[in-house]
Amino acid sequence: MDGLTIATILSVTLIVGYAIFAAKRPAAAIATSTLAALALLVAWGLADTPAGLLLIPVLFLFTFTGVMMSRTGPEEPTWPKTLAKTVLIILAVLICLALAGGFGGPFIVIAALLIWMIIDLMVTCRQNVAVTVFSTLGAAMHQNLPLPEALQFASLAQTGERANVLWRISRRLTEGNALAEAIRLGYPRCPGNYLALVSAAEDLQQLPPAFADIQTDLEEKARNSRRISPVNPAYVLIVALACMFAIWSIRVLVLPSFHWIFADMGATMPGLTRMIMLDRLEVGALLTIVTIAMLAGFALWVYTLFRSRRADRPYLLSRAGDLVKWHLPLVGKLERNRSMMRVAGFLRHALPAGSTIDQAVDRATELDLNGRYRKRVRKWADMIRSGASPSDAARSCKVGRPLAWALDGDVNPNNAPAVLEAIESFYRTQYAYAINLVASVFWPLVTLGLAGMVGCVVFATFLPYITLIRAVVAGTMP
Repeated sequence: MDGLTIATILSVTLIVGYAIFAAKRPAAAIATSTLAALALLVAWGLADTPAGLLLIPVLFLFTFTGVMMSRTGPEEPTWPKTLAKTVLIILAVLICLALAGGFGGPFIVIAALLIWMIIDLMVTCRQNVAVTVFSTLGAAMHQNLPLPEALQFASLAQTGERANVLWRISRRLTEGNALAEAIRLGYPRCPGNYLALVSAAEDLQQLPPAFADIQTDLEEKARNSRRISPVNPAYVLIVALACMFAIWSIRVLVLPSFHWIFADMGATMPGLTRMIMLDRLEVGALLTIVTIAMLAGFALWVYTLFRSRRADRPYLLSRAGDLVKWHLPLVGKLERNRSMMRVAGFLRHALPAGSTIDQAVDRATELDLNGRYRKRVRKWADMIRSGASPSDAARSCKVGRPLAWALDGDVNPNNAPAVLEAIESFYRTQYAYAINLVASVFWPLVTLGLAGMVGCVVFATFLPYITLIRAVVAGTMP
């Protein structure tokens, strides 16, 4: 056999073999895939066929695909699947972006839809894991089952990441860790607000109510995700990209002819056309800056979307975000209401359990609150420990008049838990109503903005024709 035949047989054998090998032993397949790629490089080099080197990326593609199809056990490392998922997502996005840059048109829409679908799928998967974990923990506590055995048994009925998370939490509990610590170690991607609530409630022996609140929050998120949105965010992105593609096409294909015609007739290109079609250098530079800012903002949003908040040690970005949101007119009010709702809900479970007011307020500082509001709650706890009245301290620290009224012994003697429950229910409803109201107002404004953008592009496209007709008429009419 000649060198070409040997290289072909070797390539097919390695590609198919590594796909099967990766499904069985993902870590070993990734670790040795570079050796297989080196073997293909040598084989096709000896065959003097540079085109055969294109099979090396195919080898890696089949290897990572096999890794994604593998079943990872709880004790096995998770980095092979994480690496394979990251590489395949980046590869798919780069291919679509390359097609969009080379051909434009439909490929821009396909790239935008693909990126949006990937993000939505990853968010949905994370929410499903959270629902499975906390519903299992809540059901086990409600039935007074031993948590390690219940979680280990539940992991047998699940697959993928959900089974691994349940098994790891069960193992951490068997080793003697507290529940909050077991969740933190066994479920690193646990939402920060849920982990903080479990940590604070565990010290006060109030875990069942905490899990009930978590399940209520997860059910509310599930209902919101199924709610029909007036305008899909992907639609906004597609329209914006389509307008940019139209502007680019007109500028490259049409404007040079317009320049020649207008120069020959001694006329001036309409200002709106020159501005929108980026005929001016400063407008082009401005649009470049805006585009970079939008891409940076999108990347920051994706980063914060998949990064869990740390209530005990907030990230620098979280502290900066809390500071900005706290001082925004409408967002600041929503942040205060959300933080007050969480504190009221925690106190209404802690006080009937026998906790003193200073202990309950001190544990409330461990919740996932806005950083500015957490400082007020911490100051409130310090003033109570110093001997101040809880209601007076609440008014002084500006944690909210409803909280001060609920803890006022003269106004609500021995009725604080019921009042706190009413406060939590009121602010939960008000927060949901405000979010829906903002969405109901925001999306029509976005639609009007898109309509204005499309109208400007269309008007700027046809305005030169009107200007040319007027110039021709003015030159021919006596």
